Amino acid sequence: MDIGRSRISLEGLKPPATERTAEDGVSVGDVKKLLKVAQLELVKSKLRDTGKSCVTVSEFIRICSEYCS
Repeated sequence: MDIGRSRISLEGLKPPATERTAEDGVSVGDVKKLLKVAQLELVKSKLRDTGKSCVTVSEFIRICSEYCS
């Protein structure tokens, strides 16, 4: 019976990429946050452009998927 065969070998796997510090430039986390904010602002702008005080759920989902995909 070979116990080593049924185990997962972790050798050769790369460690997770480290985020860059503020000294090196913009971190990955900061870029993700900026992308989310930009998408949110696009959706808010589109909702304002409709001129309605409320929209249906299906219209809201359509607008969100249009600007966040």
